[in-house]
Amino acid sequence: MFGWTSPLGRAFRQQYKPVESHREDRDVKKGNQDAEEEELATAHTALQNARTLHHISILFFISSCIILLLAATQPWLPKPHRVWHQPKLTSIFPSPPAPTPATIDAKLLILPSTPGSVYRSQGPETDAAWAAISSTDPIPISRADVIAAGKDPRKAAKFNSSFGLGEEEAYAGRLDVLHQVHCLNRLRKEIYNAKEDGWKKEMDDLHLSHCIWYLLQNIMCTANYDVYTHIWTDTFEYPYPDFNIQKKCTKFDDVVKYQAKHSIKQRLFEQMRRPEEYGPPAKMVRKFKEIHGWYDTHEDDGSEGDTIG
Repeated sequence: MFGWTSPLGRAFRQQYKPVESHREDRDVKKGNQDAEEEELATAHTALQNARTLHHISILFFISSCIILLLAATQPWLPKPHRVWHQPKLTSIFPSPPAPTPATIDAKLLILPSTPGSVYRSQGPETDAAWAAISSTDPIPISRADVIAAGKDPRKAAKFNSSFGLGEEEAYAGRLDVLHQVHCLNRLRKEIYNAKEDGWKKEMDDLHLSHCIWYLLQNIMCTANYDVYTHIWTDTFEYPYPDFNIQKKCTKFDDVVKYQAKHSIKQRLFEQMRRPEEYGPPAKMVRKFKEIHGWYDTHEDDGSEGDTIG
């Protein structure tokens, strides 16, 4: 009888080996299982990447909406009815620096076209009102101010020690906006044929042409897209301009006060003389010298010059 304990069975067991196909089946199954696990891992990673991209897309969309909303509602973009230029002085001398005069009002102001304004009239009262806001007397500024203005400190005139402005270098400067008002005042006077005392016609004409060109350059430089509207009136059949416009305005009174506090009188300023260490002076154009009578007391050196006021 055949059995594992019989002699025949013991001989059979010694020669018995598992069928290789069974082992191969197990290997195939294990390989398939590994492949499935790898596919699952790959699919899981792809799903995670897809979710991440989805979240990024949502975040980008929300950020874009926020940026568009802010751009539509906030004031850092230019708009037709606003002016965002804020003029300022950087480091006005003497030390400690004076407060910056050119600050911006928080409120939108209506600029009225008031017919009865003193600045639109003529006579002594009007002349005094304009004179109070158009002083062009020089003010002391620092070396940093000179550099900020794009000028070479070596070529900029300084106040000498007789002015008592301290140990720091004090350069001669002027507030540009008051020069503009000065020029506008000169054009106003021209309407009433008010000439500068002692000026020749040629000198006065040169001054006027300078003022017109100077004002035009400033207007073009600070150009904006502010608009004014139109209204219906009882005088015209067509719409008439409404010149009462809204502006965010500089506190001009602060500028005038700053000028009054820090300026040096022109008559004292004109007593200054060029120091030897300054080097050769800039040469004015021939026409300017002729108008100012320079050749009456100086020899003509034949120079045409390249500087004019």
